[in-house]
Amino acid sequence: AEAVSMLVDKLEQAISIRFDTHDDNDGSYYWCKKIEHVSADGSYEIRPVLIAYLRDFLVEAVDHGDLDLSSALKLLPSGKYLVFNRLALFLIGRFVGLNRELARTSIMSISNIHNSKLEHEYVLLHERGYSSLSENDKLVLLEEIFKGPGNDEIFTDPDAPTESDLKFKELRI
Repeated sequence: AEAVSMLVDKLEQAISIRFDTHDDNDGSYYWCKKIEHVSADGSYEIRPVLIAYLRDFLVEAVDHGDLDLSSALKLLPSGKYLVFNRLALFLIGRFVGLNRELARTSIMSISNIHNSKLEHEYVLLHERGYSSLSENDKLVLLEEIFKGPGNDEIFTDPDAPTESDLKFKELRI
């Protein structure tokens, strides 16, 4: 747990230096396209290296029974940065058989279904866990996928200036 905590702290520091943000927009879908393929070898960028070590450490710990999946997930800070949510989805997908209810809940989560920033890890989880869903869950899931995200999710620009940003800019001019 100490090693994970240290890696999480270092990763948070590395992200905060580059991304001054108070939401989960850490840009990880640009600098770490696929959690399962990121490598610590030969990278000049520290964030992917830290992700690779953190991923490998957690996978090994769960594989060898040193941690159960729920305990491993609790070591990841939830909601602070997107990359931790992506890593959690990766782990849930990697270990679908260890906690089918957690996999089911993650697959059925509407926020996961329609979040393009989680798309890769969600698709992997979906591929590995879909067959264990009940027929009713499969129907509900397909209906949600066909329905698509709401207009507010499609047309809202998360980087657009807020009303307070515009007022501040107006006052400075």
